[in-house]
Amino acid sequence: MNRIAIASLALTVLSALAFADSTYTYLAIGDSVPFGMNVTLLPPYSQQTPTPAEFVGYPEIVAASLHVVELNASCPGETSASFLDATAPDNGCNSPHVVPPPPMSNLPPVIIPPFKTMKLLHTNYSGAQMDFALAQLKANPRIDLVTLNIGANDVLLVLPRLAQCGTDSTCINNVLGPVLQTYGANLGQILARIRVQYQGTLILMTYYSPTPLLDPVTVAVNNVILGVAAQISATPGFAPITIADGFTAFQNASAPSHDACQAGLVIPLPPSPYNQLPCDVHPTSLGQHLLASLVELSVPPASASCNGTFSGTFVGNLKVSSGQTCMFVGGGVTGNITQTGGNLVLSGTTVGGNVQIQGGGAFSIGGFARIVGNLQIQSLPANAGQNQICGANVIGNLVYQNSDAPVNIGGAAMCPGNTVGGNLQVLSNAAAVGIVGNTVTGGNLQVLSDTSSTVVSGNHVAKNLQCSGNTAITGSGNTAQQKQGQCATF
Repeated sequence: MNRIAIASLALTVLSALAFADSTYTYLAIGDSVPFGMNVTLLPPYSQQTPTPAEFVGYPEIVAASLHVVELNASCPGETSASFLDATAPDNGCNSPHVVPPPPMSNLPPVIIPPFKTMKLLHTNYSGAQMDFALAQLKANPRIDLVTLNIGANDVLLVLPRLAQCGTDSTCINNVLGPVLQTYGANLGQILARIRVQYQGTLILMTYYSPTPLLDPVTVAVNNVILGVAAQISATPGFAPITIADGFTAFQNASAPSHDACQAGLVIPLPPSPYNQLPCDVHPTSLGQHLLASLVELSVPPASASCNGTFSGTFVGNLKVSSGQTCMFVGGGVTGNITQTGGNLVLSGTTVGGNVQIQGGGAFSIGGFARIVGNLQIQSLPANAGQNQICGANVIGNLVYQNSDAPVNIGGAAMCPGNTVGGNLQVLSNAAAVGIVGNTVTGGNLQVLSDTSSTVVSGNHVAKNLQCSGNTAITGSGNTAQQKQGQCATF
């Protein structure tokens, strides 16, 4: 890695740490739509330097409505490629945005410096937005809502070439086809990387059409969004992705003409020699409130506090906090369980969603409990108790990471091994971990970067057993398609 790359990485890490102690629970990421872009505050319409607070996107409206604290990391002009790599082409986030002069004009182009360098973002950071978002999700286990808009600028960059095609469908396909293919690959990578780190509510918004002329292009972009989201949602161990349908919402709100400009949903433009259109592509306050309502309707209801012993079925989500003990003996929970403190006991219980244990608390999961989603445990502080996962059936992934508390994942006769449908991952823990007698039916068993005593024995893995970077690891009697690294002889 060269010195420039190292410096860039260091700045990204420092930017992330600046927000690590925040109380925010909502992370908004993406492009100019969630940012709240208003081009009338910029040249050629205004020569005054705006402030970030003058740009209000739907995340600010959602946060006020739901009474939560948000961190808006979106960047105007961001493409799916620049979201992943800040050096990739974009439309004004990391590189200048160019407002061209009208045809047959002697006017010079207007050059707007990158928003990131002008320090106009709601959240200032360096490097790729992907890296910043993942750092926030890792540093702040309280995040329970993430929204994403990305992809419109991929097409806006080639819009002049599309305009030259006119009605030539072959020309349009030759221009748009490769762009959409690359966009789909980038979006898949973005969503998958988020889901590896975060299994909570993730809302992906489809794009509205700012003018009927752009309906076909908007539909093409949205079809990619829907296809990629469906594929990621169907991946074993990944929680489903919620779609907020911005396209239909704007179409309905602008009926019967379906013209967002006439309906007051996109920003009207003042007279300017650089402008030949009545409206910009970005939402007005009315349009942003409409998008905010989609998010608010998509957010699951607040979790009920769980304190006591239960044997029946609870419909909805449950939350376990400091000072509470939630014990299920049999019965079930139709939604998700989130634990941030207290004590959680699941014995013979069926959970219809995910179980997330993060930031605190003790737990015991056994008695052949069944978790239909993922079991994700992370960032637990040191404690004297022995956490255990015994005889559970986890349909998705089982992840234990970044924790200072000991755990047995399977063990002796009193703690039978678990069955995991996705991957079993034990990552970067500083206390003793036992991984014994488990069956991983659909994925890999990965044990990486543990710094305390780690035992890996008697596990049956459908794919690969991978171990590396562990300080003190022992084991034997494992079966796998392939054994790699420190577990090669186990």
